[in-house]
Amino acid sequence: AAWFGLLPTSPVQAAEPSDSGWVEMSYISGWGPCPSTRTCFDRWTVERASRMLRRTGAQGALNRQLSVQEMAQLDTWVARARQHAIDCPPSPTDVSDSLDIGYRHAPRFSQDVTGCAHSPDANPVKELRAWLSR
Repeated sequence: AAWFGLLPTSPVQAAEPSDSGWVEMSYISGWGPCPSTRTCFDRWTVERASRMLRRTGAQGALNRQLSVQEMAQLDTWVARARQHAIDCPPSPTDVSDSLDIGYRHAPRFSQDVTGCAHSPDANPVKELRAWLSR
């Protein structure tokens, strides 16, 4: 499955950010098996400074500036999802989801969140994914 190469492979960073201010975040959701002629992932990226939400992938391209209120909501979802991400259950094998958060004064956080994103139970990772997909 070609889309697995797009996912971050770095280990979870145990250090907490020194402030709650992330500078950019991305969420990647992929599925397979994927024929080479199709795109089988979506990537959402948000840059804090510009408040710009960018989506690329199977759903097509989208660029949209988030309002101040939307950024406040996203801050909440990102913080909750990051906290929950380290306890995700085992992952299904035909899908893959990852959360990547860059901080100004702390190590980057990269985590496979597939088990949380596809869990039957409600959780902050699923809420973040739904918020980005709206």
